Amino acid sequence: MAPEIEQDSRWHFGIMNLTSGTSTSPFEEGNAFAEAHFYDGGLRNKVVAQSTERPNWAPQYDWVGFRDEVRLQNGDYAVEIVKFAKGDASVSWIAIYTHAPDAKYGDRNNHAGVGVWLRDHFPHKPGLLLDGIRTLLDKLKNGSDEEFATASKKLLKGYLSRWVSPYAQLAFPLNGLPTAQGQGYGTHSYFVLQNDQTESRITDLINRAFFLHPDDQDSSRMLIHVSASTTSAGFDNHDRSDFDVELMRHLPGALTEQFQKISRLTAQSEKLTQEQDVLHSEIDKLQAERASLISDLESSKRSYEDFKQSIEQNDELKRYATIHNGLARVQETANEIIRSMPMLQRVITDEIRSEARKALANRPSQTQPSYPIDNPQPSHSRPQPSRGYEIDWVRSLLIVLVGLVSLGIIIFGFYSLFNYLT
Repeated sequence: MAPEIEQDSRWHFGIMNLTSGTSTSPFEEGNAFAEAHFYDGGLRNKVVAQSTERPNWAPQYDWVGFRDEVRLQNGDYAVEIVKFAKGDASVSWIAIYTHAPDAKYGDRNNHAGVGVWLRDHFPHKPGLLLDGIRTLLDKLKNGSDEEFATASKKLLKGYLSRWVSPYAQLAFPLNGLPTAQGQGYGTHSYFVLQNDQTESRITDLINRAFFLHPDDQDSSRMLIHVSASTTSAGFDNHDRSDFDVELMRHLPGALTEQFQKISRLTAQSEKLTQEQDVLHSEIDKLQAERASLISDLESSKRSYEDFKQSIEQNDELKRYATIHNGLARVQETANEIIRSMPMLQRVITDEIRSEARKALANRPSQTQPSYPIDNPQPSHSRPQPSRGYEIDWVRSLLIVLVGLVSLGIIIFGFYSLFNYLT
């Protein structure tokens, strides 16, 4: 059952009785909320949403609003439509403003307004949506806060789903107003005279805002001044309702462009599919090479383990290792003897000198020399043994010793080699 509409001579649209009627299709939670702008010692805003907080997908409240572009007389009103892009979502604001005094300072040519934020939706029945917004505006100006909140929730949960539909911005030229990224956007200003064609002309402009691209590509806001007076300065007079004709005129070109875009996307998809097949082939090849490398690695590990076991179990290799270790020990012993030869030479030389001194000291003599024995006079003593003779003797002894050691090493080596071969 649709809500009753009470006709109001002050307003082109009706005042909707939101307490009557029932809803059978509640609007999806979180895709819409209502917001009021009014003056109470300055500009204030009031939010009515299905949750207690203002949804974060909507722009800030002061990004929209009536900016006193024209003075609103009693009986005048302004309709505002703004489109934003928030991430991947399309966010729209549709509001109505009328003259209203400041609640604290009185009538200072201020205004009050109520709007609805829509996420990824558009009004397919703009007239009924404006009826509902006008009802909320009447509750804001003449009712209590509780009445305004009750009416807003009733509209959001009970009737909004009948007036709006899911929206996805189409390609040019059927994309309507361009979406704004922030506050820096332009405005299309229109004037509509109040008469029996007012509703159809406002509906025409709202449809254009969503589905017909304007001439000014930088303007994301549409402001419609509705008045019984003459045309507003700086506002385009919109005195036609030919949206359907304009839509049909642009539709063939838009469809052609859409088909071309689909063809391009299809070609890109086929190219990407081919590239994906090539990548899959390369991946399969790399996986096969990886499996081959893993198999080779496992085979190498098994060969290493087998070789290790064969070494541990081979008697010939064990004998070879024993001989090699024995030769290494003999070589180490020989190196130690060679390193100790200088010290051994000094010890033997010192010992020979000591014995020679003792023999000279004990030899009988007719005359005791008055000079040291280490410095005898040639005319009164026997010649001393030659030191060169002592050194040659020591060297000969060391050479014989080294020769014996080397001969022993050679004999041991031949013996070990003989045992290995037999």
